[in-house]
Amino acid sequence: MLDREIAWRIFASEFNNTNIIHTVGGEQSPHYIITPTGARCNRLLAMGVITEVENIGHETELWRARIADPTGVFTIYAGQYQTFSSVFFTGIKIPSFLAVVGKARIYDPGDGRVYTSIRPEELNVVDEYSRDQWILETAKSTLKRIDAVRLALSSNLHERELIEYLQSNNIQKELAIGISIAITQYSELEQYLSELEQVVCDAVRTILVEKEDNVEAEPEQEEIVDPKEYVANIMEMLDTGKGAQYSDIVDAVRKVNITTKQLESIIKELMSEGRCYEPKIGMLRTVH
Repeated sequence: MLDREIAWRIFASEFNNTNIIHTVGGEQSPHYIITPTGARCNRLLAMGVITEVENIGHETELWRARIADPTGVFTIYAGQYQTFSSVFFTGIKIPSFLAVVGKARIYDPGDGRVYTSIRPEELNVVDEYSRDQWILETAKSTLKRIDAVRLALSSNLHERELIEYLQSNNIQKELAIGISIAITQYSELEQYLSELEQVVCDAVRTILVEKEDNVEAEPEQEEIVDPKEYVANIMEMLDTGKGAQYSDIVDAVRKVNITTKQLESIIKELMSEGRCYEPKIGMLRTVH
């Protein structure tokens, strides 16, 4: 019995910029896509808001749905062999938060364009908290892959030597293999990584904006239960792998009437408790 492939966490933006298919073995072997950050992906876990669903089939059912995350839109296609999808999509309320685990697919019609999609294996309605956690975990995973690709580019190594070098730097073999392929297939990768890094940071900030809007919508809740815990949570939320900028934390807590002086006192207290530290000037990280 074959083990199921890992379900990667990938933002729609990166998924839709993927155009490499990698096959190992014969026809029955798994087909992988190789994303620009080296995710060697057969299956993925995506979460977002379902914005559209339609049965576009004629003689047989073929469902198409679109799920939006903060970076773009995933397209889902479910045919006659995904019978559960018919029942699910017929009863789904739009908009809803949705989680999908499925096979990554690429279609190349040969006209210079490439289309990505997901063939669902599991579909579930989730809550906003689950979606937010997915954004945070996907952000951290993506930033780690970005760092790994940059390490590979700076090494000037290739193929087996590169894979072994990456593994010696605590990068898992599957990712190391994917990166060794990605750096030879994607052009202008450094520029793309910088752009993707900004996309990831913007995605995390959308969670904060939504929470700020909720605070503004309830002006009677001027007091928050525990300012210290609130600051710690904001710090963790804004940390996308390298720390949270102090200026961003100041802007966030201002919405709930925490002054800069109060914030500095809270940060000192968190540091004295060993719950956060300053990796470099102007940046703060929580300790897990």
